[in-house]
Amino acid sequence: MMPQRFWIGFILALTIFLPGRVVAFVNGQNAAYVLGEPNFTSVSGNLSRNGMNSPQGVLFDTSTARLFVADVQNNRVLVYDFNLTPLLTTPAPIPASYVLGQPDFVSNGAATTRNGMNGPINLAYDASNQRLFVSDGWNHRVLVYDFTLTPLTNPAPIPASVVLGQPNFNTNSQNTTQSGLSSPAGLAYDPSSHSLFVGDDRRILVFDVDPLFEAYGDGMNAYAVLGEPDFTSMNMGTSQTLLLSTLGLAYDSSAQQLFATDMINERVLVYDFTITPLTNPAPIPASFVLGQPDFTSRTAQYGAQNSEVNPVPVSLDPVSRRLFVGGSNGVIEYDLWGGITNDMNAAHVLGGPNFLGPYRIGVTAGSMFGANGLAYDPTNRRLFVVDDVWDRVLVFDENNLGGTPNACPSGPAMQICGTVVATEDGVTTLPGVPVELRDWHGTLLTTQKTNDSGAYSFTTGLTAGNTYYINPVIDRTQSAIPTQYPIQSLPGIGAQANLALRGWPGTLQVNTAGVGSFILISTTAYSGSNAPTMSPALGSSGFYTLTAKGDGTAALSASPGSYYMTCWQQQLSNGSVTYIRNPATSSSGPYATSPNQVTIIPACGS
Repeated sequence: MMPQRFWIGFILALTIFLPGRVVAFVNGQNAAYVLGEPNFTSVSGNLSRNGMNSPQGVLFDTSTARLFVADVQNNRVLVYDFNLTPLLTTPAPIPASYVLGQPDFVSNGAATTRNGMNGPINLAYDASNQRLFVSDGWNHRVLVYDFTLTPLTNPAPIPASVVLGQPNFNTNSQNTTQSGLSSPAGLAYDPSSHSLFVGDDRRILVFDVDPLFEAYGDGMNAYAVLGEPDFTSMNMGTSQTLLLSTLGLAYDSSAQQLFATDMINERVLVYDFTITPLTNPAPIPASFVLGQPDFTSRTAQYGAQNSEVNPVPVSLDPVSRRLFVGGSNGVIEYDLWGGITNDMNAAHVLGGPNFLGPYRIGVTAGSMFGANGLAYDPTNRRLFVVDDVWDRVLVFDENNLGGTPNACPSGPAMQICGTVVATEDGVTTLPGVPVELRDWHGTLLTTQKTNDSGAYSFTTGLTAGNTYYINPVIDRTQSAIPTQYPIQSLPGIGAQANLALRGWPGTLQVNTAGVGSFILISTTAYSGSNAPTMSPALGSSGFYTLTAKGDGTAALSASPGSYYMTCWQQQLSNGSVTYIRNPATSSSGPYATSPNQVTIIPACGS
């Protein structure tokens, strides 16, 4: 018998920074909560206080802890007041607290009135003046609810106070004018200028909705337009000044930047008004583009970190400067802390284990059919994702990576701590696993084993600005012809290889590095005679490959069953590729890392 050491997860490069940033979503993590359904596997699509039918936009107001959901097919906006029904303690299904657009929770008739709606699509909020803006798409208007005039606590139906896009509450004509709208969708509000941005098909209108502005009121004119040279044109194109379909908007007041999804053009445009102010003559050009190499390209490509596929909603984390973009390939997260560049890579993805998507392989806590609405709660570090086809809102919690407990102890502010979990489910904690701390050269600094909760913590010898590598390993006694380390039976969606880590105020930045290819063998262990094949047929005797990506994740699609896992490396010889078992010990550093970065949660107290 001879000892063998096998990697579980990936080598992580951690750089310690000063306090200020909080970035912690991990690829493919599970949602922590669900709204609209009783659990993560149900799809009901109903009309009730607990249900939804094809929801679209979502908005979170941090000042009141209220979540607003545009429930399109039910012609209403649901309001969840988490002061009344907290996410943490209220059992699912979580009921909505209030409803707009309907007299009660069991009505869903369409109406063109002050109290009604016809296909509400998106939302924006003015916290200072307690106003909710609702794009009432099929009525070709935007409704403004002033909760200082009619509080949400009033009996339903609650009337809107102002209408944009129509001269009154009883008309719904479709117009391309300075005051008219045509199926408005995306909304964004700038509190510093009181500007409301309205995505109106192939253009973006900008309204001054300052309550003290004398022209503020029903049917008012917009004061600026993006995507067109004037208020009456409706051009189509793929350029720096033209749009094809604006469905999602987000505004960063501090940076004076507007983010607009251009779905048919498979891109996100960024208008930086410090570069080209809104006061410039139209057409105003976009400053940057995400998802395409330039302003004239239009390609959709699954599997690329710099590609967007049918982008619809956008949302911002203003504290850590992150942009979330939803579409057919899940939710893509961009790290904007270092600035924006054209065609920049995304950092992480939710809804699947990597950027290959889409992962519509089942209704689970970690999958989604498509993301049609996004809202970020910077106070509690939660991302709300509308999964419209499956009639639900998923809540991803950076304090709860799919249910793994935070076991970090109290201690000094400069600390690397975490929890080692089983790669096949990302939740099961592993006690007694040696965890190595190495410097950027790969030199081993110290080792400790995880405790009964699978947690570890390094508290001494850490220097701000230095890069460290965390390497959890599993010791197994193997024979001369080793068998694989057995893992649990896998569901049809396969396995995910990652580590759930928690950080400490300071904070920690992670660069992930792939380590080769994982070979999963169906039902039988490797014995030497059944050498792995890289392109097998599925079946009881087939082999399955789980290839590590540059972002530190891996993907697998296989039939349910019992599998065995070991780690292999590619080896090039005379132009051909062979696979060998990974060496028992790690190679010397410095380790190569990918450009993808994420900062671990500072969740251990102070």
